[in-house]
Amino acid sequence: MATPLFRQGASPNAKLFLYAIASICVIAVDSRVRTLEPTRQIISTLLYPMQQLMLMPRAGLNAAGTWLEDQGDLSRRAALLEQNAVKTTYLAQQAQGLAAENAQLRSLLTLRQREGITIELADILYETREAVTRKVIIDKGLVHNMAAGMPVIDSAGLIGQVVRTYPLTSLIIDRDQATPVQVARNGLRAVAYGGVEGGMLEIRFMAGNADIKEGDELFTSGLDGVYPANLPVAKVVQIDRSTAVGFARIVCQPLAGVTRHRHVAVVTRQDKLPEAPPKEELEDKKRGKKSKTSATSEGKP
Repeated sequence: MATPLFRQGASPNAKLFLYAIASICVIAVDSRVRTLEPTRQIISTLLYPMQQLMLMPRAGLNAAGTWLEDQGDLSRRAALLEQNAVKTTYLAQQAQGLAAENAQLRSLLTLRQREGITIELADILYETREAVTRKVIIDKGLVHNMAAGMPVIDSAGLIGQVVRTYPLTSLIIDRDQATPVQVARNGLRAVAYGGVEGGMLEIRFMAGNADIKEGDELFTSGLDGVYPANLPVAKVVQIDRSTAVGFARIVCQPLAGVTRHRHVAVVTRQDKLPEAPPKEELEDKKRGKKSKTSATSEGKP
């Protein structure tokens, strides 16, 4: 057998056994007297930067995941808050609209307390496409005892009248009507006509020196037997007395209108004016007056 060129040490198995025995001895001694504690602390201090460096990728990934999760949570909360804000705004607007609608309905219901009239509340369904004459459709018709010529009012005053009826709906108009009115300040009577540009009313054939002023309020006189008396109609906004025909041009602003509310009231019954006496009775009265006049003239010397 050939002799090895270099001298060899202990075998690997022997070295492993020796190192294991030495480790066990060191562990036993350290557990008893803590001789390696300073060495352990020095090694731990030296290895701490390396440990933190090795943990940085994990910490970065955790931080990125937490940031993304927080961003998603914030986005969801912001969307939820925006939805709640929209809902709250809608509910507030709806509540405000319902409060205004209830106030108008209460105002219309107070009209029931007027003596001599009976009203029927109606909702405005839609407005026709005619731009010259403002016409609207209401949700009351023949089955609700509606009839052409019935006055239509709201809480602010007179709107117009029913011009056509259908089984379930009716057509009302608030322009081109002639309304007998009187000035609230002095009782001066006149007739207000619609059809003026801008939805205004006009008093025609009023003398230039008539006692009427800007700001005077006009009410229905009730003399036509169509509209109840003392309903607000309009307010005088312009008077032109310098016309060459001798009549003043008086423009009035309507106090009510179909574009201001959703609900109206139709006057279905009102106290009628006394009927005119028969023609024969009027002729008899005229003959009696003539005979009295002739007798008086004959008795004079």
